[in-house]
Amino acid sequence: MQIHLKTKQSATVVSATICMCCVAAHWWTADAIADGQDGASAIDAAAALLEQGRVNEACRLLKTTTDQLPTWWVAHYDYVRCAKLLTPNWEELAQHIRAAISTDPDKASLHYELGTIEVELGQLEKAIASFNTALALSPKYREPQRKIADVYWTLGMLSKAREGLEAQFQEAPDDLVAANRLVDVYLHENMLKAAADILEHVARKSRFPAHTMARLAKIYEKIGDTASYRRTMQLLER
Repeated sequence: MQIHLKTKQSATVVSATICMCCVAAHWWTADAIADGQDGASAIDAAAALLEQGRVNEACRLLKTTTDQLPTWWVAHYDYVRCAKLLTPNWEELAQHIRAAISTDPDKASLHYELGTIEVELGQLEKAIASFNTALALSPKYREPQRKIADVYWTLGMLSKAREGLEAQFQEAPDDLVAANRLVDVYLHENMLKAAADILEHVARKSRFPAHTMARLAKIYEKIGDTASYRRTMQLLER
């Protein structure tokens, strides 16, 4: 059985989901884990704590689970995801992810997570290597592709960022996040016509295209394409 915990924190709400067969909610303490209760129940209990906004307690429980089950990659992975909601010690989190990778090196999500931590540590070349490993293990995994482009952008290697985003756009044209990032690169390189072409595509695919149309109108105005500018403004004003 694979257990996968995702966490997301907004201003006041923390939610969690577990992709596993439903397990009845239990309250487990660190002592219970030490006494031999199984790790799956600890993960379930941590999710319940997260749903109540008790992030510190959830992270402590998950940390204890990593101590008791050091070779179980899920415990390390979920602890890292939880700790990111607090003020993380990135070096410590990197150690946990590396421990998880050492026990299950073929999990693309672990290499991706390591890459995100390496970005936080300023280890950008290592991050690119981790993201590339994630892609090699799971070629359709989009997030590593986006992150690689972000890192190349940070390094000022815009041509590399553009090449990666163009390849991703060809492979997954409905990925509007990547498409908009490609537009940003084109605009930075003053490739206005290319940016307009992508924005036309995004506007057709977007449920709320007003912002995209406004960007598009500005580009057409800048390049002197009066007909396209007027057409875009008419659509925007409807």
